[in-house]
Amino acid sequence: MEKIKNAKATFTSLTEHLDIRGPAGEALLQMLGVFAQFERSMISERTKLGRASGDRRRRGSRPVERVGSGQEEAPGRDDQ
Repeated sequence: MEKIKNAKATFTSLTEHLDIRGPAGEALLQMLGVFAQFERSMISERTKLGRASGDRRRRGSRPVERVGSGQEEAPGRDDQ
């Protein structure tokens, strides 16, 4: 925020009427920044979880039932 002020830059929205001058405007920009950071963090977390899930599926880490326990092995698993 200070860098913007020091550069004497301004922000103008073409679609909404936003007055970012003064304390209320600064608070609004800070809140927008907080929500943007939150969204980036959520996207990163979902991406990591999705990759981990995909890695488990690619490795075939389905639980295999034990032979001789009165149950058959999981379908599609041929140990050759």
